[in-house]
Amino acid sequence: MFVPLRNYTQFTIHESILRLDRWLNWLKENQINAAAITDKNNCFGLVQFYQAALSKKIKPIIGAHVQCNLNARPNSSADLLIYAKNYRGYQNLSNWISKWYAQERPNGLDLKFCLENAHDLMLICPPESIDMLIQSGVDLWKGAFEDRLLFGIERYPNDAVVYQKSIECLQKAASVQVPAIVCNRAFFESPEDFNIQQIKNCIQEGYYLQDESRAVNHKPSYCLYPPHVIQELFSDCPDVIENTHRFAQKCTVELTLGKAMLPQFAKDENMTLRQQSI
Repeated sequence: MFVPLRNYTQFTIHESILRLDRWLNWLKENQINAAAITDKNNCFGLVQFYQAALSKKIKPIIGAHVQCNLNARPNSSADLLIYAKNYRGYQNLSNWISKWYAQERPNGLDLKFCLENAHDLMLICPPESIDMLIQSGVDLWKGAFEDRLLFGIERYPNDAVVYQKSIECLQKAASVQVPAIVCNRAFFESPEDFNIQQIKNCIQEGYYLQDESRAVNHKPSYCLYPPHVIQELFSDCPDVIENTHRFAQKCTVELTLGKAMLPQFAKDENMTLRQQSI
């Protein structure tokens, strides 16, 4: 069973036009029983996603796309996908995102911070970051995340370049004994939505579509694919599809929503607060 694990919703404001409600309906129509959100450096859509997914009997997997500065140099940030394994993992994921926003210059989280705060988190290193992670010391990451570290593999229809890249990533994963897993990215529903996504991107960055100087960081193929298409794309390595199902089984977060959660204070702290309010 295929579980999509790299999905960017409308809360990845600069890049995605994938709306939560339409996406969840698509998942239901395609009989996909679990899915993850991985918005960039935020969990703004968490509550809406969590409640709507459960109402449709879809297991919500809570994740985020973050950057880690692997060698303390500018422009050396690696993209990472982190997921909450349980409620403690959700708290830790929130800690990662809070840390990113608290930095004066958010050029990626510090490597030491990431390695020291790996508890109850699952980590997928996407294909574009595998080389950087290996060079930074893959044994450090394996020591921190143990069996919760995986290398992401992506393939898209009629894309021979990405296919060849996926073969190389599979070989690298095998060489360092890290499991591989499907992590195709989705920013919109279908290839026909690509131009709409590009228009939004131009509005955000102040470009025109015809500007030759603007960077195009997406492809029409970065869309949703039903399970049978994914099975065809990865027919030579079905284990990477099965790993998405195993991954989903490991990630279970139960949240209490709609209930006020007030902080607990010691008696002397309460007295101080009362005195301040007078």
